[in-house]
Amino acid sequence: MALFSRVQAGRRGRVTILADQDDLRLAAGSGAGRPSVILAALIAAVLTIIIVSGEARAHVAYVFAWVEGDQVCTNSYFGAKNPIRSGKVVIKSADGAEVGSGVTDAKGDLCLPRPQVEGDLTIDLEAGDDHNATFTLRAEDMPPLGASQ
Repeated sequence: MALFSRVQAGRRGRVTILADQDDLRLAAGSGAGRPSVILAALIAAVLTIIIVSGEARAHVAYVFAWVEGDQVCTNSYFGAKNPIRSGKVVIKSADGAEVGSGVTDAKGDLCLPRPQVEGDLTIDLEAGDDHNATFTLRAEDMPPLGASQ
């Protein structure tokens, strides 16, 4: 079912759109001017929300991790794929003990020796200004300890 079922053209250029549900009505056109002001305010509000939400996503921190040989490697970035430079990365074992840490490079990358512990690894990122992220590297996604790749 379409939201708007009929469009009616009226006198003096006024357009009325009638909605199917709840008999919603939206009037716009060259009438008294009030609908134009409301429409302009609505458009401004929507554009503001779009712009602000885009900026907010650009500053969300992300961290991704994988095992490469005998190392755990990470890549850290902000929402727009901007690398997080000098971000603090902490690797924790399944019991919460810190088993490795370091700082990301100019590309947002960091590789550390793979901790010799069984189970999942939690990778925590602190990128400053309360920009934090966490990634869980699951045991089933890692080769067994001591296995050659």
